[in-house]
Amino acid sequence: MATPRITLNPNLESCPDYASASFKPIRDLIVAGSAQGTPLTDTEAAARLSDGWNTEHDAQKLLWDAQVLADTAQATATAVALPAQEELDRAAVQAAAEVERVEAEKKKPKLGTFDSTLLIPDFIVPRASNFAKKKLDDKEYVEMWYYTKEGRLDAESRRGGVEADESFGITQVGSTLSLKPLTAYQASKKVVRDEDLSWAQFFIAKTGFLAAIEAAGWQVEHRAALATFLLCD
Repeated sequence: MATPRITLNPNLESCPDYASASFKPIRDLIVAGSAQGTPLTDTEAAARLSDGWNTEHDAQKLLWDAQVLADTAQATATAVALPAQEELDRAAVQAAAEVERVEAEKKKPKLGTFDSTLLIPDFIVPRASNFAKKKLDDKEYVEMWYYTKEGRLDAESRRGGVEADESFGITQVGSTLSLKPLTAYQASKKVVRDEDLSWAQFFIAKTGFLAAIEAAGWQVEHRAALATFLLCD
C-alpha cells in the first residue's frame, strides 16, 4: 500500500506542552493506568506523552525528507524530458511540413530539361504511317517500307486527307460492330515489299523500324532477335 502523501512540513511543527492544564485529563488517565505496576507521577506522564510525540514526529520528518527528494528528482526528470519531447514534437512538425512541401513541389508545373549544346535540325523527320504504327501496336507484321524516307513522305501527304479528318469506319468483331479510325487500317498503295527494297532504303528503314517496335512495347527478346537479324552484315 502506498504511503499517504504528507501535506504539511513536520519541521515547522513543535511538540505540544503536555504538562499544561489542557492535557491534565490525559495525564490522569496515564497515572491511573500505571497504578497496577510502577506508579507514574504527573510529570512522568507528561514526559511519556512528549516522548511519544517526538518519536512519531521524527518518523514524519524522515518521510518528509524522502518525499522532498522524490519530488525534486521528478521535477528534474521532467525538466530534462520536457525540452527533449518538445524537440521531438518540433522535429515531427518540421518533417510533416517538409513532406507537404515536397508533395506540393511535385505538383508544380516544371519546364523540361534540355541540352543547350544540341543543334536544331534543318528539317523535321516525317512520322511513319498510322497504319504501320497500329500494326506494330497489335504486334503484327508490317512492311519496313513504311519506315523508309518514301514511306514517311507518303504518310505525311496522306495525313492531309483522311487521317487529318479523323474519319471512322464500321468494323465487325464477332457479333459486335464498332467504330475504328480508317487511318489505322488503310495500307498505302505505294508500299514496297521488304525483298524489293533497295539497300539504301533498307538501311534507313531498319533504324526507324527497331525504334518503332520498342515504342510499341515489343518484348526485349523479340527486339533483340530482330536487331540481330537486321543489323548483321
